[in-house]
Amino acid sequence: MVAKFPSKTHEPIPKAIEMYDNYLIPFGKYKFTALCRLPSSYLLEIYGKGKGKVMMQYPEIKTYIETNMDTIKNGNGITTTSIPQIIMPCAKYLYLTQSEARKELARIQATKTSEGQKKPVRYYYCEKCGGWHLTSKEK
Repeated sequence: MVAKFPSKTHEPIPKAIEMYDNYLIPFGKYKFTALCRLPSSYLLEIYGKGKGKVMMQYPEIKTYIETNMDTIKNGNGITTTSIPQIIMPCAKYLYLTQSEARKELARIQATKTSEGQKKPVRYYYCEKCGGWHLTSKEK
């Protein structure tokens, strides 16, 4: 089998950014954080302090910082990977199916509660989030 290489018109992959973006920093206040998620000020601090042991012990970090120094100095950080944001339209507990809501309602109604404590009496479909909720209000 012969390996196929991309044509010369393709852009080369940036040296360190692809290799080390998701490298987790193994020390300090941002321990276990990907390099691309670290604040620029912290990367500069590491680089300034770490000319000795740290940079020798972790050459990936040194390479990453030096390769991306212009972006880091501008204070923009690197952040090449996006983290999806979950937006919850309801602050209520969500059941994905009617069956789940019905089972939970039955379980709660079968348990004893303190006097004056409300229990849900029914479940309903929520147009806002597309899920099911429990409520203590009668229709």
